[in-house]
Amino acid sequence: MCLAEFFNEKSNLSMKGISISACYELTAPKNRSIAREVYFDVAGKGLSLAEVREKLSIKSQIEQQKLIASDQSNSAAIESAVEISDEEVSETEILESVETKSPAFNRPEQIDTLINVTLGGLKNKEKLEFLKECIAIIKKGGL
Repeated sequence: MCLAEFFNEKSNLSMKGISISACYELTAPKNRSIAREVYFDVAGKGLSLAEVREKLSIKSQIEQQKLIASDQSNSAAIESAVEISDEEVSETEILESVETKSPAFNRPEQIDTLINVTLGGLKNKEKLEFLKECIAIIKKGGL
């Protein structure tokens, strides 16, 4: 994203009351996901660049916390699905367990792709072991 892209004729967004430096900061690629929301919070208020940066920083932190909470919820749902049993378990049982444990992780097509495409050549017990290893890596903070 860039300044011209954000403040184009179609967007009906005005740079009035926002310094050019603040506009560039607002439209920086790293702020793509939060720019519009922060724009409506700062538009026309004549805030300094530092104040706009602070609002961007706060909004970015909030979004990161939401992602972390969502990831933890998803990880817990997968973990509980993996702990169903060490016996042979069908993909349907795994899907149903994950979907009922966490409403935030209601993505059956992604789960299906993971189980049937990515892990397609493995037996169910091997799939469960692989997912347990993945969960352990996620809990440690990733690779």
